[in-house]
Amino acid sequence: MKTSLEQTHHPPYRQSRGGVRTLFVNGSTTQLGYRVALRLHQHPQVRLIHRASMIPLEFTHGDMLVSTAAAQQLVAWLRAEQVDTLIHLDVIGEDAPTTNREAALQHNVMGTLTLLGACAAAGVRRVIVRSSTLVYGARANHAAFISEDMPVQKARKSGLLRDYCELDALTQSFAHSHPHMEVVILRCASIVGDQAWSPLTAYLTQPTPPVLIGYSPRIQVLHPDDAADAVVRAALGDACGSFNLAALEPIPLDQAIRLTGRQPRGVLPIPVALAGALGQRKQLTGWFADLEFLVYPCVADLRRATHSLHWQPRHSAYDLLRGLATLHAAPRATPPRALPRPESPYGERARD
Repeated sequence: MKTSLEQTHHPPYRQSRGGVRTLFVNGSTTQLGYRVALRLHQHPQVRLIHRASMIPLEFTHGDMLVSTAAAQQLVAWLRAEQVDTLIHLDVIGEDAPTTNREAALQHNVMGTLTLLGACAAAGVRRVIVRSSTLVYGARANHAAFISEDMPVQKARKSGLLRDYCELDALTQSFAHSHPHMEVVILRCASIVGDQAWSPLTAYLTQPTPPVLIGYSPRIQVLHPDDAADAVVRAALGDACGSFNLAALEPIPLDQAIRLTGRQPRGVLPIPVALAGALGQRKQLTGWFADLEFLVYPCVADLRRATHSLHWQPRHSAYDLLRGLATLHAAPRATPPRALPRPESPYGERARD
């Protein structure tokens, strides 16, 4: 099996409905999904349908399982609405802290797999899936800038990162087994800016974020508007494969913390490593990823997105981090404003 999606270009799609394509945004109430839906609603050649979540899961005896009937209804609905492109941005743990880790795992991983299968069965032509640049892992022997061809690493402990690694690998496998479909994976750096909550923002806005003494790996951030711009370009374009998204400047972690107006709190690495092996990480309160990310860098190469998506981030990483100086705590995830709609059986039509 290939380790990453090959970057390919498909001929322009013959649009239906008088030149208008039907796009469906799954996760339109997320911080990123709202921005994407608003941009697509304003596009003259887009018929937009959106919904908070379309993942057909149900609870049975404490376990979350795929509802076969609901999945079949989803396939029928996608066919009836003639959905051309599905944009999947519904990831639990990205917009607010997770309260049920097992439910989030099933939702993020099994839910993504179910949606992909429904798209294949319904004849959806193009699928966009959100992932993370952290799926490459943090290693001492990483290249200075990691390309999309780097295999996804298996996260060992951390919840959301483990979900991203699994859903990313599943989406790659799906793309290879469905070559007639156009599949795009957008690997986003941690979202920072414009009052958006993210695991990294929660860490950086602590009074004294913990770091390991002697280490300051470079990190990357991304403004939600820049992420939304890339999603729209991916949805309306014809480039396929995996794409890294981040602000242009990677910044050492201790400098990033100081840019927010805070001071890092040094922690000795050896006790932390021992505590981590025992499953106790109280010294690293607020750190959201595997311990290796506090030691080694994970810096993604942006050239493929620049070349194939014609995308450039407009917000500086330095400005995004300085913007956190006025926050005394991580921003709370607030519901976005309502998007224009009449209702549809599954989604909400923003434009017919």
